[in-house]
Amino acid sequence: MIGDTVPDKAEWERFEGKNAGEYVELSRLEALFSARKAAANAIRESETVRVQLGQNAFMADEAVRAAVVAYCYETEPMLRETASGAAYWKGVDIGTIPIPRTPPRSRPAKHMWRPKQDSGRITVTDIDVHGVGDAYLETDDDDIPTGINIIGVESFLQIQSPIKVTYHLTGRDQWVRPEDTDPRLRRIDIPRWISEQVFRINNRLIEDLDIKLPIVDDPQGDAGWESEESAIRR
Repeated sequence: MIGDTVPDKAEWERFEGKNAGEYVELSRLEALFSARKAAANAIRESETVRVQLGQNAFMADEAVRAAVVAYCYETEPMLRETASGAAYWKGVDIGTIPIPRTPPRSRPAKHMWRPKQDSGRITVTDIDVHGVGDAYLETDDDDIPTGINIIGVESFLQIQSPIKVTYHLTGRDQWVRPEDTDPRLRRIDIPRWISEQVFRINNRLIEDLDIKLPIVDDPQGDAGWESEESAIRR
């Protein structure tokens, strides 16, 4: 049902789990809410983890992204195959990840006899953003990428993190040494706030489709319905 049609609440008013199909469906719903809970916990804990990791704080953002990606894999059939999910899958504007125009240093500052890249003697002529299609790139008047647009959950899943960026440079005077204009590499991690936006979009989809986790019959024979929030607190 998750992969084919939107569940109708009436279908689950008396969940008894009498056949294999119903147990499979319940398993899918449990996996969905379990993934949501894991993503929510990763987001809650990420700020503390970032402080603990210091310079490696990007690892906390990657952990959040991994949890949200797992959540997306559970919601993907609904995103792709329902009218409510279609706009979230391809159309919704999630956000733009900026690409710094200034290239990283060619070597640590303590080893530089003069910071030429900070004096305007080196110019960025192009930036290659590996693994990201042109349709997702924002560019300036010189056609140099300035940002990566995340549009729909589909692009969030397609674009791998970290994103590798190569800066191509040229010298503006004779004092620039050849090694100063060698291509320079930068990694850009998909920031936590992008993953949080995708998490909220998935939650909105579940609300739009009124999906809840059925629970077994009570002693009076009336099936209960577990809300999204109560399921997430389990």
